[in-house]
This record gives sequence, C-alpha cells and structure tokens, in this order.
Amino acid sequence: MELEEGEIYEGAISLSGGEGPPHRWIVVAPFGKKHIHSIDDPAELHCWPLSVAQRGLEEGRLRYVGQEPGHPVLHLQRLKEAADIPDVHLGLHGEAVEKMLSLLEQAAEQGETHAPYAAAEIKAFIVRSSFPDQEMERLRERVDQLLSLWRSAAPSHVNN
Repeated sequence: MELEEGEIYEGAISLSGGEGPPHRWIVVAPFGKKHIHSIDDPAELHCWPLSVAQRGLEEGRLRYVGQEPGHPVLHLQRLKEAADIPDVHLGLHGEAVEKMLSLLEQAAEQGETHAPYAAAEIKAFIVRSSFPDQEMERLRERVDQLLSLWRSAAPSHVNN
C-alpha cells in the first residue's frame, strides 16, 4: 500500500514497530522523502520512517482516518523546503536552527498554526545537539519567548 502525503492515520505503534502509545500521524514528504509525524501534541514530536507505519497497517495497529492536505505540519514542511531547511529535529545541520528560529518568529508574529510544530522541531534538535549548555539554554529561552508571542498573536480558537 502506497501512503500519500497528507494522509492521517491513528493507532498504537512504536519506533520498533511494536505496540506503543496511541497517536494520530500524518504522512509528510519533505524534499521527496516520506515519513510520518505525530500530530496530537506539537510538543510531543515523533518522526518515524514510513516502514513503521506500513508495518502498523499490515498488523492492524494503525488505521487510515482521512486526509488533511492543509494541516499545519505540511505547511511547515513546504516553508522548510522553500528555505532549504532539512529536518532540524533530526540534528542534521546546526545552521538550520537559526533558519528555523526565523521561521518560528514569523509564524509567531502572525499567529500561524504551524508555530508550535516549528517550536517542537527546534526543541527536539536542542535535546540531541552538542551545543554548549549556554547555547542550548539561549535557544530554549528564545523558543519559549516566541511561543509566548504566538499565544498572544494566535486567534483564540487556536490556543484552546
């Protein structure tokens, strides 16, 4: 079965392919490489290979629930592609963090729904980085400031 970008699935799968906590997932394809992102809570980012989803489907632990081509995660992926930003949360490029901070700042100022997903990617990167403690703290504080700005700028229905 070919999974397509924007498809939403839900089920209890883990990175190992076995049983895990229940989540909703979206298929994304940044730079043409498909994988799945958790979408229940932006602060609890999981990004797994498509093979995990395919195994979950084959074993009946994951089920298709619909398609959402306008999901904020997909919007964020298109913005990252346009800015040539690889998946920051995978720790691929330290320089990409500054680009992501810029992206987050623009989203926060405009109250965009993809802002918390961008923040989660940056925070996931920070956890896996080898930055000095002071730099990691600076980045965390900046992300938190931008999330506060986003909360004040976003329409009230987005914050609920």
